[in-house]
Amino acid sequence: GGAAASLRNPGIVAAMDGREVFLAHSFLSLNRRLDAAAVVVPIGERGVVALAGLQAEIDEIDGRDLNGRHTGYLTDTRNAVAFVFGFRPSNRVSVGIGLKALFRDMAEETASGSAFDIGARVIVSEGVSVAVAGRNLGIMHPQGRAIGAYWPWNSSYWSDELQIQKNDRIPPCLALSVASVSLPWRLRAGVGLEKTEGESPLFSGGVEYPVDDRLILRAGGTGESPGLGATLTVPVTAATVFVGYAWSAGELTNDPIHRVSLTTRF
Repeated sequence: GGAAASLRNPGIVAAMDGREVFLAHSFLSLNRRLDAAAVVVPIGERGVVALAGLQAEIDEIDGRDLNGRHTGYLTDTRNAVAFVFGFRPSNRVSVGIGLKALFRDMAEETASGSAFDIGARVIVSEGVSVAVAGRNLGIMHPQGRAIGAYWPWNSSYWSDELQIQKNDRIPPCLALSVASVSLPWRLRAGVGLEKTEGESPLFSGGVEYPVDDRLILRAGGTGESPGLGATLTVPVTAATVFVGYAWSAGELTNDPIHRVSLTTRF
């Protein structure tokens, strides 16, 4: 939740009523890394705006020509920048929309596109909420093939004079989650389901336990990537700082994934 949801469900961000800054870095295997940042600011009594960014990068990709000869190492970088607007029509309902600019750079090829996310969160009973989101949505493709977002690639790989253009579809995603903060023993729990076009459904779940006012322990993940985490609250003058750490099993290798995050509310 919080600012971290800016690129996942704008409806959850719309439920916030305070200013928040979020930073995160994930240590991945196979020369991969993932960085995220978001800033949320309330406007009026029921509105919220947010600015968020995400960068995913793979280094040292082995480049080879058609004869199999090594030509050097490549880097694949993907960036997303989102502007989110959220609104709470009532104390139980929050809705939001996020407009995203997408950029990709690999070798001598570049691509840019746009998409939008929509989301909502509803408190269905005391301590129980349901959230739904649609991500990577877009307008009709110029050639009328399908509704969705696209990467328009521009490539001059073969020669400076020959420009090759193609459009790769960005698959949309539908996400559903249910969270409860009123379980026995002060436990909080949540389950989620995501379905991305062309991929199998992804189920996730987790529980968290507030040890005291400063420390929260977490366990959860997906079936293929279980994980553990903790958040430590550090009171600072005029602000509250949350330092987070999460560990999860690697999905592609046996190397674990480590994520550190810093959240400030003020």
